Amino acid sequence: SKTIWSILKKTALLLIGIGILEIIIIQIWAPDLFAFVFGSTYYLSGEYAKILVFSFALNFITSSFSSIFIALEKIRYYSVWQTLYFLFICSMWFFKKYTLIDFLKISYFIYQIVIDLLKLLTNYKI
Repeated sequence: SKTIWSILKKTALLLIGIGILEIIIIQIWAPDLFAFVFGSTYYLSGEYAKILVFSFALNFITSSFSSIFIALEKIRYYSVWQTLYFLFICSMWFFKKYTLIDFLKISYFIYQIVIDLLKLLTNYKI
């Protein structure tokens, strides 16, 4: 019979593959794709999407495993995790003086990726 870990591993590999595909598509075609689908005024939105795609892809992967804390009766650990996540989000207030592009790079690229990578690593250690 399959253990929960073998199922989680297959699921993680599938989600990683989807995330990589998403990153590749957005990094190559986002500005032109946004301009084509939504109109030329959305070209800049495609540039923003290129910055945000990394955190969205990682969040797509890690959020799928969030419920594992509850399933494995690690609710206290999950509560501590959520508190730390909330504090990280509140700390973004200190970056309000930056331009929108710089803020997105700091808040999403650094914070979100670090947080999601830690979450992914801790899910595998449970």
